[in-house]
Amino acid sequence: MSFRIIGFGLAVILLGTCTDRVNGECLDDSQIAACDEVFNPENMEETCCAPMEGYIETHNECMRTHSTFEFTCYVSRCVTAKLRYRKTNVIDPEMVKSAFWKYNLFSPETKPLTDEITKNCLDDKYFDYVTSETYCDYNKFELCANVNALMGCQEFYSTPSCEALAENVAICKPVLQDYLDYLNGSGSC
Repeated sequence: MSFRIIGFGLAVILLGTCTDRVNGECLDDSQIAACDEVFNPENMEETCCAPMEGYIETHNECMRTHSTFEFTCYVSRCVTAKLRYRKTNVIDPEMVKSAFWKYNLFSPETKPLTDEITKNCLDDKYFDYVTSETYCDYNKFELCANVNALMGCQEFYSTPSCEALAENVAICKPVLQDYLDYLNGSGSC
């Protein structure tokens, strides 16, 4: 009888821990807030990291083309087409790697950024990224690429908004997978 009570108590404790983790309790409020800021699509509009300038220009150009100030599927579709990351209607990992190879050849400072994107976004890993347009894979890939480029940034500009972003990246980077699990309602921490 006592083994059943101990077993039941252990199960309650373990399941309770699992539930807390799924609900994001393995992350503290400051980590969640920092990651929320890193994931904010407005970070795609201002260049805070020199190697990202071309991407930011392309993103803003696509926003102007589609007459919007929102992070929409149309904008992401435009961005992924202009940067030649997709074939027909699908993100093509080989095209992304080819583009990255060219970036790294002509601008070696992009390598830490492209390495982060390659490691964390290709092989369908970008599907873990939650966007308001859940059906839009282009949104998910663009958000994943932007977030991971920021994670790979070696030096941020010293404007107040860029310094705040750099602080948030430093807080979010070590808990990025936990934050993705938190957004997706699964737990790993």
